[in-house]
Amino acid sequence: MLKKDWSNHSLIILLPFLCVVIIYATEAFTRYSFFECRSGNCSESIPKNIWKVFESDSAIGESPAADSADERQLLALRYSGRITWFFLSEIFLYVCIGTLVIASFLSTRVHQQPRIILSLGILIPAGMVGLFFHANPQLHMAIFLTLFENAITPDVPTIARNINFLNSLGNAALFSLLLASCILLRPVQNESLPESLKELSMKTKDMSIILYTGTALLVTAIMLKDAIYQWSLAYTAQDSSIEIARDFITSLLAWEGGFYTLVLAAAYLPAMLVLQRRAQLLMGPAVSETEKEIKFKELGMNFSLKESLPHILAILGPFLTGPVGDLLTGTFF
Repeated sequence: MLKKDWSNHSLIILLPFLCVVIIYATEAFTRYSFFECRSGNCSESIPKNIWKVFESDSAIGESPAADSADERQLLALRYSGRITWFFLSEIFLYVCIGTLVIASFLSTRVHQQPRIILSLGILIPAGMVGLFFHANPQLHMAIFLTLFENAITPDVPTIARNINFLNSLGNAALFSLLLASCILLRPVQNESLPESLKELSMKTKDMSIILYTGTALLVTAIMLKDAIYQWSLAYTAQDSSIEIARDFITSLLAWEGGFYTLVLAAAYLPAMLVLQRRAQLLMGPAVSETEKEIKFKELGMNFSLKESLPHILAILGPFLTGPVGDLLTGTFF
């Protein structure tokens, strides 16, 4: 049985090498397409024009020193904004793919149906959701489209298309987690009490994995949005109005983070309530409350503050990401 596991396959020794190759290939594509602009995805190559940022004011004779400094500052903000956004785009892409893989794997762990059927039962509906959002960008990109039209598009003409793809993939990944949590709640009848409790324990752990995966996905999404909003400020006149724009961005990120937090809570808390209720019914009234509490702790269903704190922080993750995203992007802006 051990020899048949995927971890013992002879080709598994190539897994680290393959992962590193994927990272390098993605970075090479990014540099070719969006840093050097060889494929027409951006209008100005960063390597060819980077000296404009470092050139001293005295070396620029066409304009006054003050104007030269402002131009170099705006150019630096635009370049750093592009670099930051594409780095976070890569991270978000990896998280989305990982989320789809995790959701597909968790849906096949408990039930006895063929794994390919359960995997397709996750991936096909998730793919349809992603295609729906991709075909209707105005549903999830209303603010982005306004920003792109008035700011970033002249620098990166394909920005709207790229963001539409990433947002659609993110929605598909999030929907796959929701489907996986629903599949985990399907009751499976076991004759023995120990086996039933063991199954509930596994499902509880799987729900924690779903929660943490969803948190990683939504936190990365907030950071990516923050990077885009901050990047758009590089195309705004650098005067008192920029502070108004920053305050609006802060409010917008707080709203989006709060919404994502509600999504995580709505997907996780009812599922955990159902699993705990099943455990109570399995143990029956003959088991004392003290024994139930001990058993709940073994199953990972104890809702004490100490036990629940990691889950609470995970649920609040998207809401708390705004300041963290500002801290990270503040290094570049």
